[in-house]
Amino acid sequence: MLFALPLQGDEGLEADVDRAFDIAHCFANAVKNSNGAFVLASEPQCTNVCFWYVPPHLRPFDINNATEEQMEELHEVAPKIKAKMQEVGDDLIGFQKNRGLTNFFRFDFTGARGLDERDIFALLDRMNAYGDQL
Repeated sequence: MLFALPLQGDEGLEADVDRAFDIAHCFANAVKNSNGAFVLASEPQCTNVCFWYVPPHLRPFDINNATEEQMEELHEVAPKIKAKMQEVGDDLIGFQKNRGLTNFFRFDFTGARGLDERDIFALLDRMNAYGDQL
């Protein structure tokens, strides 16, 4: 960021920040509209979207009514999908557990320049396909 202001100016940085928030919002909406394949772990914070892939047999998934066994199974999903993505050279999305929640994916859109909606829909489609292979 040290050199970003002289290179981009106020308007360029503002556009980058606005784009990051817009694409994060679009991604969160895609998760919400995935027919249960993905579920938000929490409402987006700034440009961070935290979510789970939910295996078909656990759908519909409700964190408030999930059993301990379901949570344990969900905990194993993110590492397996990430491993598959690494194996095939796909995007790298981090996962973590936090505040007592089981492993979830965390996508931070701070570097969203160049991303568009087609990219995020395609990413979710690929993640869904990897998850369906588990």
